[in-house]
Amino acid sequence: LLTPPGSAGSTVNITRNVGDMTNRGIELALNYRHRGQVSWSVGANFSRNINEVTSLPRPPGAVEFFSNSQAVVGVPNELNVTGLQVGRPAGSYFLYQTVGVIKDTTTLSAYQEILDEGETARLGDMMYADVNGDGQLTVEDRVYSGSAIPDFEIGLNFDVSYKGFDFSMQWFGAFGGKVMNGSRAMAYKMGRHTELLHAWTPRNPDSDIPTDRGRDHSNYWGFTDFWLEDASFVRLRNASIGYTLPTTAIEKIGLDRLRFYISAQNAVTITGYTGYDPEIGNNGLTTRGLDRGTYPISATYRAGLELGF
Repeated sequence: LLTPPGSAGSTVNITRNVGDMTNRGIELALNYRHRGQVSWSVGANFSRNINEVTSLPRPPGAVEFFSNSQAVVGVPNELNVTGLQVGRPAGSYFLYQTVGVIKDTTTLSAYQEILDEGETARLGDMMYADVNGDGQLTVEDRVYSGSAIPDFEIGLNFDVSYKGFDFSMQWFGAFGGKVMNGSRAMAYKMGRHTELLHAWTPRNPDSDIPTDRGRDHSNYWGFTDFWLEDASFVRLRNASIGYTLPTTAIEKIGLDRLRFYISAQNAVTITGYTGYDPEIGNNGLTTRGLDRGTYPISATYRAGLELGF
């Protein structure tokens, strides 16, 4: 971003189209088809893309944060979480690293030494890492934490037919991408997440969930890796099963084809992501991988018939 001088008549930041990046990857596909009394086919594909920012008009190691890339929106004091850094994928996460919940006074005393004057910490609070070891907790301690770009994607297609019956399915999987679960962070901030029932208290001193100290406290900052989750998933995109009546059974009513079927889209998703949907879409570089209440992909089920004349 470039801030023009006041003499230009505007102080609105201008996004510059500068810098360079590369994309390198591989795509593979394999298909097989068999014809016979039982006809079937299977196809598989694999793709991998490596994106890398190669130059920026910034000092080495500096991060150019994207505006409007907060994981949590609508509340004050939330910082942007994605940006550009040479040697990293475009739109990577740069976050504070959580160390754990303070559970004893010795740990508490050591952590208080890196806090700014006026800041406090108590038992049950979340700790963040002083990554650069300068004895302070600053923006310089935010580090590369992955990106929404998956390491690789795979697909599988299969169909089979026997006499008048047919069955087909299509699977898709993406592995290695990360998602910032902003919806979970917002629920924590509002004190509405069920996980808070198990938060740290003097009666629950072994909990790894920080105690609730209010919406804007550092325990629930939306720019830390506490909300970063693996977005790997496998999804059944489409599946259908049908039956086509023999021509001899329908020709008397003037039909060439009559097929009954049932089908489903997005009926099965296998994932460890705790949000509604790990496949939140690439809706712009600045917000890619940010689940800020994204409406999930719907599962759809249909039954119908196909007529041919």
